Amino acid sequence: MKQHGMLLSVLLAALLLLGAGCYNGKVTPTPTVKPNPTVNPTVNPTVNPTVNPTTDVSPSTAPNVTGGENTIEGFKEGETVEVSNLPEKVTKAVKEKYPNATVKSATYATYMDKQMYHLMLEGAGDNTTEIYAQADGTLLPFNAQSTPEGTSGGANGGSTNKG
Repeated sequence: MKQHGMLLSVLLAALLLLGAGCYNGKVTPTPTVKPNPTVNPTVNPTVNPTVNPTTDVSPSTAPNVTGGENTIEGFKEGETVEVSNLPEKVTKAVKEKYPNATVKSATYATYMDKQMYHLMLEGAGDNTTEIYAQADGTLLPFNAQSTPEGTSGGANGGSTNKG
């Protein structure tokens, strides 16, 4: 048994010496995979996609309204309209609903998916300072998209349109 222990010790020492002889103090680096620097010749990076020139994508175009008396000729969202150029039906409806009011300014606006005039009023009473008007003279309260006509509107301090 003593011989087996001695033999094992000698073998272990030989393995240690053999292992130490192979170590030179430098670590062998792990090989890394480098990306291929070649460019795919089928891709042309200078070509930019273009918008189909026959499709108008401008946000200032009129909503999808097909004719009718509420289509406003020359409509451009947000553009100012001279008060003197408002349709007679609109000015008449404002005078009937708000006899003491003066229209201070008007702009084109899309409201409830329709072309409208956004009117700023002065002296209308009932805290009404803004309304929407269709070309046919129908008046709608400001900030009341889901409020039926003739009822109170204006959830954020806006105007009302009480009948």
